[in-house]
Amino acid sequence: MVRRPDTLIDRLLRWATWSWLGAALSCWAAIAWYGERWLPATLLLYGPRYVLPLPGLLLVPFVLWRSWRLIFPLAAATMIMLVPVAGWNVPFGRLRGTPSVSSDQTVRVVTYNVRGGQLVAQSISQLMDELRPDIFAAQECQDELFAALQELPNRYADRDRRLCVSSRWPIRLVEAMPNQEILEARIGGFGGAGIVSRFTIETPLGALPFITLHLETARKGLRTVLSKDRSGSAIQAMGNSLVREAESRRARAFFDQLGDVPRIVAGDFNIPVESPIYQRHWGDLHNAFGVLGTGFGWTKQEGSWIRIRIDHALAGGGLRAKEVRLGRDYGSDHLPLLSVFAWPTAK
Repeated sequence: MVRRPDTLIDRLLRWATWSWLGAALSCWAAIAWYGERWLPATLLLYGPRYVLPLPGLLLVPFVLWRSWRLIFPLAAATMIMLVPVAGWNVPFGRLRGTPSVSSDQTVRVVTYNVRGGQLVAQSISQLMDELRPDIFAAQECQDELFAALQELPNRYADRDRRLCVSSRWPIRLVEAMPNQEILEARIGGFGGAGIVSRFTIETPLGALPFITLHLETARKGLRTVLSKDRSGSAIQAMGNSLVREAESRRARAFFDQLGDVPRIVAGDFNIPVESPIYQRHWGDLHNAFGVLGTGFGWTKQEGSWIRIRIDHALAGGGLRAKEVRLGRDYGSDHLPLLSVFAWPTAK
């Protein structure tokens, strides 16, 4: 068999393929190891990561044309860019199967950053009919939406600051997480406006501690980086990162305060699952979309390019996800996330 001569095109193609694999591994390492601790990694983590697999796809026809052996490193690079870097979720939990239980052994939870809630209030009855939540948690909830939640028949409503909860079952207790020291960080412009509240809900299967939260955004740390005046941008980003780390640490302690009982935390975490902050403080919990969801699962749109999954529903104490899906847009820059959890008593 005569071997085809090695041409300039072949050498360039090898260089492009192996360089692409190196770039994929570098992006993965930057996100996983550094995340918010290094400004370039932070920009990568909160930027339009979904475009990163595209260059690899453009190389595919050239590799098939000139050197099929390069398809293996090219496929590895593209999968790295697509899954751990860009955030495409593979629902490995479906391989183990989902709990087969009746509706009276499940809790249907919807979390939704409603962006004030004025538009959502106009269609709240339709939202409830379509998603049928047992518990509905709204972040950035203002008076108009809370009034609409109070008017819904056969439901209970309560709120703490800009966190509103509507439940099919009685809400017995509302507790706010102490946050004064972190709130003081606002003086330096680093953020610290995150709020966390625990609602104890009396379900037919027992009391359910339900935490909803709205943690600080990375936008305050990146604001100076994206502006014309970049003076102090690294300090701003680092200060914001430290505040957001402290918020998640305290929120997780608040979540664990009652022990390993069945409990749920849902809301706008303002961190994607790839973030080291998320992995350190929330990664061991049962993430409904992480277990059962397929695809990017974007819950937030920021401008024309940014799409990111920063709203989550997590469970502990034996609760397991049975279903998860995104709802449609009811008038916010987020989408509602529906998660159905089966109680640990279910067989």
